[in-house]
Amino acid sequence: MGSDDRPLLVGGAVARRSQSAQVSWIPPLTWHMLIGPLVLPAIAGLGALLDRPRTRRLSAAAVGLPLLAVPQLGLVGLSLFQPLFVDRYVLFSLVGLAPMTGVILGAAVRAVSRRSVSVSRWVLPALVVVSPIALLPQALAKRSPASRVDDVLSAAAQVERLKETGDAVLFLPAARRDTRMVSRTRSPACTTWPWRRARSAPEP
Repeated sequence: MGSDDRPLLVGGAVARRSQSAQVSWIPPLTWHMLIGPLVLPAIAGLGALLDRPRTRRLSAAAVGLPLLAVPQLGLVGLSLFQPLFVDRYVLFSLVGLAPMTGVILGAAVRAVSRRSVSVSRWVLPALVVVSPIALLPQALAKRSPASRVDDVLSAAAQVERLKETGDAVLFLPAARRDTRMVSRTRSPACTTWPWRRARSAPEP
């Protein structure tokens, strides 16, 4: 490394340091956050144990397991030092779960076919029907108002209803980027009148 590269490295380090606030809102790891990164690689590991590829063929585990486990567990490992883990940041890794799930389903079909070939034909269609039904309550819960713990529009509506002339609103958008974006574009109650009054108020 030459001396000409040192200013670039220093500049890059300073730039990264100044941008660290973009992820400062991410909370530390909790056991609840670790459910996905632990359970999903375990399922993929089961598929890897059941995977029996033909000679000189790339196995599903060789592709699916690293694609699923490395992003999940890698980000969890980094989050032990600096909170960085958000499940949507590693959604792409679920692509690796697909081949491993296929391996498990294939093994299940083969196991059933040893007992009854006619029954084995219904294993996959039954799973296709049952899986969405089993996940429906969770999907509905995710889309319910109660699932929004950061409902900034509801807070803005309360401010609009309760505000009186001369009231002030303390607005701290730095902790959540989406709060600032939603409030500025859709909530005049939390942005226009408090900020305009605060800017026009004389200095004490």
